[in-house]
Amino acid sequence: MDNAPSIIKICGVQNQCIYNACLQYGVDYIGFVFYNGSNRYVDPFQSTLLSDLKDVSLRKIEHVGLFVNHDADDMARILDHVPIDIIQLHGTETPKEVMAIAARFQRPVIKAIGVNHEGDVESIAAYEGICDLLIIDAKPDHGFGGSGKIFEWSLMDHIKLKTPWLLAGGLTPQNIAQARAYFSAPAFKGTKPIGYDVSSGVEDENGLKSPAKIKAFVQAARGSISQ
Repeated sequence: MDNAPSIIKICGVQNQCIYNACLQYGVDYIGFVFYNGSNRYVDPFQSTLLSDLKDVSLRKIEHVGLFVNHDADDMARILDHVPIDIIQLHGTETPKEVMAIAARFQRPVIKAIGVNHEGDVESIAAYEGICDLLIIDAKPDHGFGGSGKIFEWSLMDHIKLKTPWLLAGGLTPQNIAQARAYFSAPAFKGTKPIGYDVSSGVEDENGLKSPAKIKAFVQAARGSISQ
């Protein structure tokens, strides 16, 4: 078996059923979208799921809060209300803004960067050393959030990063083995991703997260039979 990355993040969780499926199948990071322009938005002050989250000391999973160009004071109100372990920034936040958020909230910060050409890849360097983790995703045609599309993985072939990163963009239970093979192949000379971030790829035709697809994704991503 290849030395495939093992960190798995499921983003856009909105209900207890899917949260429980993530726990059951060994997901590492569960993402909650606090950007109200997304159809995966979850209201941090009204959601029963968020108000009933397990105590941090009793679980082996990280809660990630996804923000898009949020006002810092608004972020503070949310973070005071919901036990979020990691902040994910998915907008046009500058390196300076990322540093300010990390300093203010004293939590690990993930910065998502969309790419579709070499110029986008070059922009990654500005975030090196100022965030704890990067998500490299396909750049959407408009708006914010994931595109549900695969970007050209070859763009990362010779990119050496000090900051660990997760691969995102159009991943599914059907193509994750291809991603594993690509980034673990001897021909790939860049910095390998440490894991995968998925949202639409584990949803059904109605745009709802599927426990069966989450299980299949974890199984395929890790190359093992899920419990």
